[in-house]
Amino acid sequence: MEKLKKINDDGWITSVIICVIGILITFIFGKINWYSLFGLTLGIIYEHVVEWFAHGWFQHYQNKIFKFFYWRHQRHHDDSSSHHALQPISILIPVIIVILFPFILIVGFFKNTLLVGFATGSIIGFLFAHIYLNLLHFDIHSKKKIFPAFFRKTSYFQKIYTEHINHHIEHKTGIIKSRYRVYSISNPWLDILLDKLGINAKVDKLYPLFIKFIEDKIYHGR
Repeated sequence: MEKLKKINDDGWITSVIICVIGILITFIFGKINWYSLFGLTLGIIYEHVVEWFAHGWFQHYQNKIFKFFYWRHQRHHDDSSSHHALQPISILIPVIIVILFPFILIVGFFKNTLLVGFATGSIIGFLFAHIYLNLLHFDIHSKKKIFPAFFRKTSYFQKIYTEHINHHIEHKTGIIKSRYRVYSISNPWLDILLDKLGINAKVDKLYPLFIKFIEDKIYHGR
């Protein structure tokens, strides 16, 4: 039982293995063509958006519905040097299936070659971006580095590293380190874009109202 718990909560290794298996299965049953390149791009962007929303609004917004994600994420903030997990495996698998279900449906049941190629690329792009997220997040916090030194010295990696560490400092001390709220781990430039477009401010207003509406429906009368 303890071994199963460790696998379920190992932080990144099993997540990466599952995503790699998912990519291999998609290669076998899907179709690769020029439209797969467009799908690959969409899949990567899709993962970044899901990552931004999950981190910011499931893991950092305290409410009754997603309280498991909130309190679990606090473990990472309390001890980021040893607890790296983004999500337990028992949740990762069904959530990824739900998130990618439209694309899985197209690959499994549609005959249009171009559409299937696009969906195949989308699944692979999403899973590839999620593998990168897991490796990146572990590398930022762990003493055992995954990426080579030359990569970690690039301005690209240093930007990601600095913004994520600032996020932890802000969460712990309340001292604002960034000009914008950083919810995306692997792509802080997405936060800059959403901030400039005013989407962050809109979500700040709409999401609490949505959660309150759902909570009233679920917990009404309790």
